[in-house]
Order: sequence, then C-alpha cells, then structure tokens
Amino acid sequence: MVKSKLLRQRRQHEERCKRCAGCCYEKIIYRGRVYITDIPCQFLDLETRLCRVYSRRCHENPHCTVVDAAVIAAAVLPAQCAYVSGVRHYRPPRSWLELPARVRKKITGAITVPLEGSVRKK
Repeated sequence: MVKSKLLRQRRQHEERCKRCAGCCYEKIIYRGRVYITDIPCQFLDLETRLCRVYSRRCHENPHCTVVDAAVIAAAVLPAQCAYVSGVRHYRPPRSWLELPARVRKKITGAITVPLEGSVRKK
C-alpha cells in the first residue's frame, strides 16, 4: 500500500511537467547568479522536447537532476516551468545573453557542437 501511494505521488509529480524542456539546457553560475544558456543537453530531442534517455538520465548525464525542493530552491528552472509556477519570490535564471560578451566567449569556446547535433564539452 505504501509503495502504491509513492508510485501515485511520483506519477502526479511527473504529470505536472509541461515539457517545456527549459531544465534541459546548460546552466552557468556567474558571480552567484544562475544563467541559462541556449545549449541543450545532448540527450534532449529538440523536436519532441523529450529526453531520449529519460529513465536513466541521471546516470547518463551527471548534471541532470530530479526536480525536487532543492532544485527549485537553487533557482535553475525557467520561469515558465510548471514546477515553479506559484512559488513565491522565485528568481528564475537569467539568459546567458545578459552575461558580458567576454564571459560568453569563454563559455562557448569550451563547448563544441558536433555534426550530429549533440553538445559535448571539450
């Protein structure tokens, strides 16, 4: 009975996601503030906005996390994310385009985009 309740709660939690895929883009912390880039996770299908390795995403990508209270408190989810709608005083990450150009250049210099479209760090 406890297991079925936990499964039901997990399913309800997952159903809250609206598949905006905002959580699937690289984040940068600069001077204590979180910035979201336009660089998708290599496992994000850009057409469907779904993870191609969802059931094992945290294993395949160590930067991927399950959305929980700690992730919400870290303010890494975009404002349009269903998990943060209604969260009082939530400060979503800023666009990395707000970063100084010299900082963005360093970041993009450390990332390559192979022909198949996945993103890998050098």
